[in-house]
Amino acid sequence: MTLVKTTDINIAKFKNTRFEQLEEAILVGEKKQVQDLATIVQKEFQPVHDGLVDAVTSMLSFFVKKTSPQDGEQIGRHAMERHMKGEWFDQYLGNHRDSPDQLRSQIRDIVTTWHWHPSRITVTEDEDKVTIHTHPCGSGMRIEQQGKYDTLNGYVRSVTPSPSNFMEKDL
Repeated sequence: MTLVKTTDINIAKFKNTRFEQLEEAILVGEKKQVQDLATIVQKEFQPVHDGLVDAVTSMLSFFVKKTSPQDGEQIGRHAMERHMKGEWFDQYLGNHRDSPDQLRSQIRDIVTTWHWHPSRITVTEDEDKVTIHTHPCGSGMRIEQQGKYDTLNGYVRSVTPSPSNFMEKDL
């Protein structure tokens, strides 16, 4: 017994990616379609993004509980080094560049890296430092609001500042 016939599903609408559909709507000036597609992209992206964050947090917490916070830091660092490679990772270590131009480039790289994220960022500067403020991440904040950390079997928080937690403890 066939539950769904392919003729019942408009398969043609899946031919192009959402981004291709969005680009096409922009090019032809379909403002309403652009707005609708942007809403769809956000709704489709969020569960995948949140699920990945939840899965990674769950795995790291399990690993830390079975081993130690130090081992958890090692696996976090290893994952970031593999993902970011070279200078992309070095920027989070706090290694300062030799010249103001190199430091500006490092700051621009970090801001560019975080600009893709679905949360806003603000950059402030004073005489001593440039601070990049990431506003609450949707997934991270949802995990926090759902109480997934502070329970008997909850996720583990970092215990020491490290590159994989942006030099913050209790993150």
